[in-house]
Amino acid sequence: MLPLREIIVRAETTFSGQVVEAELEDERGLPTYEIKVLTRGGRVVKVRYDALTGALLNSNDKDGRR
Repeated sequence: MLPLREIIVRAETTFSGQVVEAELEDERGLPTYEIKVLTRGGRVVKVRYDALTGALLNSNDKDGRR
C-alpha cells in the first residue's frame, strides 16, 4: 500500500488545494483513500484513490477532472 503522505501530495497538486480530511477505507476488498481537498477557490472536493496503485478513482470536481 502507498503511504498516505504520497497520496496527500498527489491530491494537493492535482486539485490545487490543501487536504483537510483523509481516511483509509475498504471498498469491496480494495483499499482506498478518501480525501477531501479545500481548493484555493474555497470549494471542498472529495476524491478517492486506489491505495495500492495511487490511481485516481473518482472525484466530485466540477472543473473537468474525474
